[in-house]
Amino acid sequence: GQEDRITRGTVMLVRGRHKLIWYFGYPQLGTGGEMVELYDLGADPQELRNTASEDPILSNELLGAAKSKLAEMDRSV
Repeated sequence: GQEDRITRGTVMLVRGRHKLIWYFGYPQLGTGGEMVELYDLGADPQELRNTASEDPILSNELLGAAKSKLAEMDRSV
């Protein structure tokens, strides 16, 4: 039910050479409690350069996939 929903977490999604990290439910972030990081593991294997703002299309695509998977998990609880 609603009380079992995941409301705080860190979700990681890797697709090809890209890795998305989505933080949600953390009010201390100040950005609606969410933050997204995107890394190109081929060019930046140490994950030093967050490219989420430079590639918003890919960032949003991967974020959508992560949110969809989370919603699927919420439904199965």
